[in-house]
Amino acid sequence: MTLEAEGRLIEIYFSVLQRKAISPVDFTDLDALADRILAFQDRYNTNATPFDWTFTRTDLHALLDRFDSPTPTATTPTAA
Repeated sequence: MTLEAEGRLIEIYFSVLQRKAISPVDFTDLDALADRILAFQDRYNTNATPFDWTFTRTDLHALLDRFDSPTPTATTPTAA
């Protein structure tokens, strides 16, 4: 796994952590925050399932083909 891919996984984990465990910010001290994060981690590891990716290789190729094809230029009507 590349360093870039590992960085993305870390971003995903912290995004989930923020949405599900540490919003809103209502902690009296750092110990309370640490306790919440550790409790979330335990619960997440127990219930976690792999992401179900629906974007296929075919979808990717179609998207790249759209980027590669020239975009039509807009024509402006001329006055008669």
